[in-house]
Amino acid sequence: MEVTLEDLKIQGDEIISRIGEGYDVTIIHNGKAYAKIIPLADEITNTDPDDSETELFGLWKDRTELDDVDLYVRRMRQGRKILFRPDYENTNGIITPAT
Repeated sequence: MEVTLEDLKIQGDEIISRIGEGYDVTIIHNGKAYAKIIPLADEITNTDPDDSETELFGLWKDRTELDDVDLYVRRMRQGRKILFRPDYENTNGIITPAT
């Protein structure tokens, strides 16, 4: 089903009901296909955010450093530690070659 932006503004409720019936809707803008609205799947299998198998959080499920979130955030906020070469010295925040 193809609709223009004007159709979407005027007949939005009817178009949404068509999407609910399973139709894909292509939005036409200036004579070209601009966007596509597709219906959601009838059955969403996993909506529990605490479930370790949730697809959205699957990328993070094996990260053991996130067991303590407060500690992880605290470490992130510490900033980077700068490591200096042994042949340089730090005097009052000024880094110069060692003499």
